[in-house]
Amino acid sequence: MEEVLSQISIVHILNKQKALCAEYSGTLFY
Repeated sequence: MEEVLSQISIVHILNKQKALCAEYSGTLFY
């Protein structure tokens, strides 16, 4: 159960970083 939660949090962090990068470059990539 802990493994799944950590994977979800990692994905969440990566998505947040991706959003920040997209915002910084002025374009959105999904």
